[in-house]
Amino acid sequence: MIVELAGLVRWEWFKLRYRWMPWILLAVLVLVTQLFIWGAFFAFGDTQEARDIIYESTALDGAAVGFDCNDVLAGNIPDGAGVPSADEEMGRRMLEDCRERKAAQQEELGDLYSLITPPGSAGFAVGAGQTIGLILVAILTASVIGSEHGWGTVRPVLVRGVRRWYMLASRLAMVAIAFAAALVVIGVLGLVSGLAAGALASGTEGLENVYSWGDGLEVYGKAWFSVLPYGALVALAAVATRSSAAGIGVGLGYYFLEQTAVAILLSLFDWFQGVADYLLVYNIGAFMGGGAEDEGGNGGITFGVVGGDPPGELHTALVIAAYLLVLGGLAFYLFQRRDIPGASRS
Repeated sequence: MIVELAGLVRWEWFKLRYRWMPWILLAVLVLVTQLFIWGAFFAFGDTQEARDIIYESTALDGAAVGFDCNDVLAGNIPDGAGVPSADEEMGRRMLEDCRERKAAQQEELGDLYSLITPPGSAGFAVGAGQTIGLILVAILTASVIGSEHGWGTVRPVLVRGVRRWYMLASRLAMVAIAFAAALVVIGVLGLVSGLAAGALASGTEGLENVYSWGDGLEVYGKAWFSVLPYGALVALAAVATRSSAAGIGVGLGYYFLEQTAVAILLSLFDWFQGVADYLLVYNIGAFMGGGAEDEGGNGGITFGVVGGDPPGELHTALVIAAYLLVLGGLAFYLFQRRDIPGASRS
């Protein structure tokens, strides 16, 4: 069974690799993840330059006066800056505020530095890849399953003795393997970009990457696993409609509809949190770490934007696994039971 299934997966890849669509999707994935890394790199530089802090002094009738916190912390307030030297209370407040600002800035710099240098840059790229990967996997899955219905090539393959279960399983396995390989590619490119960003960044003294290789592997596993039930949803839609366009429409429509509905309803009704805790996209976002509190100081490399009070990791993992089993099971059941028509225009 495994040998036969592996042969079918290889055949599916042989057919897919000669199409433009998967390579375009991979290029989009690489481009987006690189934009995340280099966007964080420029944010790192901007944060280093954000040193001025504005005060309002009652001694100056509320006039706003700007000071460089580096000068204040060094005990150097320029003459004529607008604050009387005898105003010790103002000087003390300035010193405390600058210390707090400097500490917050240093913490922000440390977070950004950890994302743009190895090994954090690899996990950062993979996490970003999962976010856009949900959409790209929906397109790939619907295309792989639905397009051959339109071409009318499903029936001839079945007539040659290929079992339906094997046919659908090989296509889904090929998509899962292709996405796993794509995550490896963007992770490696994330490491390369991280090395370049680390060499180009200045003012990194005292900063260190708080993420480990284990954090990167955890993000990789989460990113791959969390996308599987969404692929099963699109596969079910493509099997039910026998159309790649309909499969893509259902997948993308549900993705944006759920996120919009959850954002609105959570802001209006507290009781909707109990419903959101069992929705697919909401749990995927929570599983990747969106909205979770950073309990360990460093936490992990997290992605996913969710609101409200997201459930814990075990809850989200079980919900994701349940969606995978139910949606995948329905797709296989429907594919086994339905008649396979000839070529169509969809």
